[in-house]
Amino acid sequence: MIHRHSAVQRWLLLLACAVALASAAAVVPAPAAADPCTSTQTSQLDVSITVWQPGPDTSPADAHRCTPPSGSTLTGSWNVRLDALSLSSLKSFSVSIAPADASVPALPPSATTSRTYPLVVLGNGKIGDTIEMPWDTGSMRYNGTYQISATAVSMLNSTAHALIGDLLVNNPPARPPGASATLDGTVPVLNWTANSEPDLTGYRILRSTNGGAYAPVGTSPGNSFRDTKAPQGKPLTYEIVALRKSPVDANGITSAASLPTGAIVAAPPVTPTVAAPVAGPTTGSTSGSAPAQNPSSTFAPTLPFAQAVPTSTATLPDAPAPTAAAALPGEGGGYAKTTLRPPPAKRRPLTRSQASCESPGGL
Repeated sequence: MIHRHSAVQRWLLLLACAVALASAAAVVPAPAAADPCTSTQTSQLDVSITVWQPGPDTSPADAHRCTPPSGSTLTGSWNVRLDALSLSSLKSFSVSIAPADASVPALPPSATTSRTYPLVVLGNGKIGDTIEMPWDTGSMRYNGTYQISATAVSMLNSTAHALIGDLLVNNPPARPPGASATLDGTVPVLNWTANSEPDLTGYRILRSTNGGAYAPVGTSPGNSFRDTKAPQGKPLTYEIVALRKSPVDANGITSAASLPTGAIVAAPPVTPTVAAPVAGPTTGSTSGSAPAQNPSSTFAPTLPFAQAVPTSTATLPDAPAPTAAAALPGEGGGYAKTTLRPPPAKRRPLTRSQASCESPGGL
């Protein structure tokens, strides 16, 4: 009995080993495809992480490069393989994508794929797993570098972490809509609808003169611009280009140009007519003699709007001449009679009638 029982035990043991070997052979990961983003990292803990991407036979939508071409919106995936070194060591496994730049907001929880594993039973344990990590550059609102990483945790709470690779998202901004041009006096003023990208850095303004090639004339942080250096008297059209932050070009990545604005002509400013200067009075010499004056002339001021003033002549009576008689001794003892006259008084000029009536003087 004992020998027979021992034979049964030996048979069961061999059967269990065969099942275990068959299970182990079924979970060996496929070899990694040749791709510049492929990497393999092994931790010294009790788990290891192997990373590869889809092979060359997948559809063109699976990008086999770390940085999608500028202007393209691509989708792809990483296949992340985890191998446990023992049948009972794996507790959880997760793959996540996160922005490397701390200024970029974190992605939603859907950007992380996690799996947990129950306590394994001998002969039925999972010794490996593969997580496919999809990515879509069109769903990422910010341009920049994104890191894909994998983390495995063992039943002993030891952790293995591997940085799988970098995904550089470099999507161009949309073309600015609604560009228009008007005149503020002689200055062209441009307006357009602002873009919605959160990492936009500004706009570049292009100008065409007389239908020629477009050339940059300035930049604007907002959705308006005044072209103070525009040429005068020529037809002008404008285009607007949006600028967005780029992880591969410090100058940013540009959008397609907006539709051209309508042509406008900045009229030259009107030059006021300047009158010829009027010659002033000639200044004479300050040297010379004063003009001669006639002291006998009468100053007669002329008043504006003066009328002739009638004159009247007054007749003044003659003043009586006082007389005095003095007895002077004369010859022969007689007396001589002498009449003394005072000096003639100053009189006003006589009128014609008075002059004709006056008698001659003297006795």
